[in-house]
Amino acid sequence: MDSLKSTSAGVVFGAALTLSRVYIPTVIINQLRLHDFHMLEVFLTASASSALIMLGFEKFGIAKRSVRTNSSLGWFSRYDGNIIGGSLLGVGMGLTGACPGTVLPQLAQGIESARSTALGAVLGGAIYAKFGKSLVFNSRLSKDEVPADQTNHTISSKFNTSPSATLLTFEALVVTSTALSALLLPGKTFAILPTVVGGLLIGAAQVASISLTSSPLGVSNAYQQLGSYLCRVIRFKDVPQPPFPPKSILFALGILIGSAVSGPLLPTLANAGTVPITHVQAIVGGFILIVGARIAGGCTSGHGLSGLAAMSFSSLITTASMFGAGIITQLILK
Repeated sequence: MDSLKSTSAGVVFGAALTLSRVYIPTVIINQLRLHDFHMLEVFLTASASSALIMLGFEKFGIAKRSVRTNSSLGWFSRYDGNIIGGSLLGVGMGLTGACPGTVLPQLAQGIESARSTALGAVLGGAIYAKFGKSLVFNSRLSKDEVPADQTNHTISSKFNTSPSATLLTFEALVVTSTALSALLLPGKTFAILPTVVGGLLIGAAQVASISLTSSPLGVSNAYQQLGSYLCRVIRFKDVPQPPFPPKSILFALGILIGSAVSGPLLPTLANAGTVPITHVQAIVGGFILIVGARIAGGCTSGHGLSGLAAMSFSSLITTASMFGAGIITQLILK
C-alpha cells in the first residue's frame, strides 16, 4: 500500500511538472539567462500555494510542517552545506537545463539530453552514497565547535518576527512579484496554461504528496537510493541498502508515469528542448546536480517548493545560492 501511495503521489507531481511546462530545458536555461520568467512565476505560485496548504494541514491536525534544518560541513558556517550544495545544484541546472525533478519528465518526453543527465545524476547519487558521510565527518570543525542552537530553523526565528507575519509577508511578496513579472517581464514562450495555473497544479501535487506519503515534495533522495543500489552491485558493501520499499524511487517512477500520461494532452512543441547541451556537459551537470542537492539536504523541489513553503531558513539560503549560481553559470556559458 505504501508503494502505491508513493507512486501515486509521484504521478500527480509528474503530471503537474509536465502540464506547467517547467521541465523544458529551454525554459529553465532562459530563466537563468533572465530571458524568460515562466519558471519563476510557476515556482513562486507553487511555493505560495504550498505554504497555505501546509498551514491548513497543520491547523487541522493533518500534518505538521516539515521545517528543514541546516546542512553544515563545518567549514565556515552552520549553513555552508546549504551554500555550497545549493551553488553546485545551480551550476548543474545551468549546465543541463534540468533539476532533479524535471530530469524525469524530460526522460518521459524524449528530450535528447535527459538520458545523459540522468546517467550523471545516478553516478552522483552513487558517489554521495559512498562518500557523503565521510565528507561531513571530515569537516574542519568538530561537533563542539559547531554552533549549538539547533532548536529553531524557521525564517521567523531568524528575523525575530511572528510566524503569521512571516507567512503574510511571504505571500504578499509572491503575489506582488508574480503580478509584476507577468506584466513587465518577457517570456512564456512555451506556456500553454497560465503560469499561476501551473503553480497551482504543483500545489495540488503537494497536497497529494503530504496526504499519501506524509512527506512534502522532494526528489533528489531517489538518485541517492539508486546510487546505493549501484554501489552494492559493484561490491561496495559498506554502503547501506535503501529501506524497502524504496519510497523515493517509487515516487520518481510515479513522476515518469505521470509525465508520460499527461504529455499527449498538450500540443506538440517545436524545438522545445533544442539547447546546446553536449552529452559530456549533461553527464557532468547531472553529477554535480545531485551531489549538490544531497550536500544541501534537498533539491529544487525539496528546498525551493517544500522548504520555503515550510518557512525554513536553510531553504531560503539554499534557493538563493542555487539560482544565483545558475545565473552566473549561464552568463559564463553564454
